Amino acid sequence: MRVIVVRRGFGRAENLGQYQYDIVFEDHYGIHSFLNHFPPGFVVTILTITGPNGRVHNDDTEYEDGWGFDITSDLIRIEWVRYTH
Repeated sequence: MRVIVVRRGFGRAENLGQYQYDIVFEDHYGIHSFLNHFPPGFVVTILTITGPNGRVHNDDTEYEDGWGFDITSDLIRIEWVRYTH
């Protein structure tokens, strides 16, 4: 899988896809449980969020009824990018 993320800051753009990374899968009860593992202002790249009903949310999906589950409290699986360098 190829991941290309652009970070903007200090007047320049940087392709973060050039760095080594791990794809991580974690289960959490709501998005806040996941985000609380990072310091304030930290930007994390989330590839997919899958709800308890099996509905996958990513860049390519859009559903008329929104999430289809409670993003703040239901058990969700998050696929995210952890940069190692």
